[in-house]
Amino acid sequence: MAQAKTRTLIPLDRLAFILGLDPFHFNAIETEHRPIKNACDDVFYRHDLRGTGHITHEKLAVALATAEQAVAQLLNWFPLPVWVENEPKNLITHHRPESYGHLWTAQGRPKTVISNWGKVITGGKRAKALVEAAVAVQRQDLDNDGYAETVQIVVDTDITDVDEIHVYFPGESGSDFWEIRPLTSVTFSGGQATITFPISMIPLPELWERKNDNDTYTINGDESDNFITTVDVYRVYNDPSEQLTFTYDAACGCVTDESGYLSVKDGERGILEYNRANWDTDTEAFTTAYFCGHPLRLTMSSRAGLLDPFVDHPYQQMSIDWERAIVFYAITLLTLPTNACEPFNTIHKNETEDLALNTRERSYSIPYADMNNPLGTTRAALRLWSKISKTDVRRTLPPTPG
Repeated sequence: MAQAKTRTLIPLDRLAFILGLDPFHFNAIETEHRPIKNACDDVFYRHDLRGTGHITHEKLAVALATAEQAVAQLLNWFPLPVWVENEPKNLITHHRPESYGHLWTAQGRPKTVISNWGKVITGGKRAKALVEAAVAVQRQDLDNDGYAETVQIVVDTDITDVDEIHVYFPGESGSDFWEIRPLTSVTFSGGQATITFPISMIPLPELWERKNDNDTYTINGDESDNFITTVDVYRVYNDPSEQLTFTYDAACGCVTDESGYLSVKDGERGILEYNRANWDTDTEAFTTAYFCGHPLRLTMSSRAGLLDPFVDHPYQQMSIDWERAIVFYAITLLTLPTNACEPFNTIHKNETEDLALNTRERSYSIPYADMNNPLGTTRAALRLWSKISKTDVRRTLPPTPG
């Protein structure tokens, strides 16, 4: 598993697949079936120290996260669902503090607030619960090539949502840093979940940190002891119990921790109704409550982002066209030489080509408007900006409702 301190929406191993990189070599693993033969190679190391002068997992993660953040900021929505927690919003107050009628609209509906992000799905916070620890890893040779490159694990669970199943290295308390992603498949049958993913994603972590006898940092993938033998499975889900916290002026004598929930009025543009309510732990539902007074502000938590119904795991996997556009743009942000072979170098050279550059050898003609592209004038930047420009619906937001 390509691992980096910088968290990205697109897993690094998914980036490797899009760029045509060998999944074993990308994780610094060499086997008899996947030997390293060329002077150039696809071996990527995790730390900059081991990849001095070359691209490493850490550098890739920084470039990818930078590209993802740029896209989200330009769109005002995330290309993959994420949790936006503890977002503060000031509320409009009435000039007469004793007036309570202004807590609702003239139609008797709850008033609205606009999130900083569009495509809001629901209110709530991210929660995580252990399903089973130290689940045994079973290796399989599905293509009958003599090497068991696929991992299968089976756990007992009543979960039926594939997007709630997450797998981690054992003994790490479900830390996101140790998450194994992306998973190849998750299926449910008879109260069990069957999960598969490549063996190349789970070498022993300590092997990332040392040299081998041949003075290289590659891991011998033919030694079964060089891979972990158990994993931890967690449920990662949306917790609806913590959506809103209302804050009052201390002078009114109201408590400052009153709760509530969000109703999505226009999720595309992030327009949400706020409601006063208390969470009932027995029924796991909200019960209607009343405002103590007029709250000055609220803090809200929600899940927001683009859901693609055509992918297997819409809450974990980005839409393919967005994914490819972001990955190709991300590699143009890399300034160091690559240690990879084809097709990475071909893609990198093509995507980093500046289409606004005129030289003796070549000249380009692009629309004048594209010269002001905030992402730049490389081929990848222009393609990504064209996609952003065609899909941005947040630029004409109405004034904040009262």
